Amino acid sequence: SSALQQVLSLASAGAVVALISVANQLAGPVVAGAVGAFPVMTTTMALFLAYRSGSRYAVYVMHGLVRSLPVYATYCLAFSLAVTRMDLVWAVALSTGAALIVAAVTWRTVAQAEFGDDVTVLAEP
Repeated sequence: SSALQQVLSLASAGAVVALISVANQLAGPVVAGAVGAFPVMTTTMALFLAYRSGSRYAVYVMHGLVRSLPVYATYCLAFSLAVTRMDLVWAVALSTGAALIVAAVTWRTVAQAEFGDDVTVLAEP
């Protein structure tokens, strides 16, 4: 039902915040950032999509995460280096630009992924 889906969505958001908070308290902000960025957020999105649309969409999310790791890593590294040396707006702009360049280069290497009988286009060459 629609109400159940909304409750589950809200509960999952609360669980994500709780898990990140616990990781922060136990291991510090660096670990909390890693927990929030990769396993928790991606798993939450995949489970939500699997529940609403089917398990195939959870596979798409996980595949997209793997393809996006170089882009995300570039953004995080560029931002962490830039934010202490320039204004926040410029650090975000520089980091976004660097991530977009990496996306343009890396996403062209994998044009499509096959899932069973279906072929999903993930990036246009």
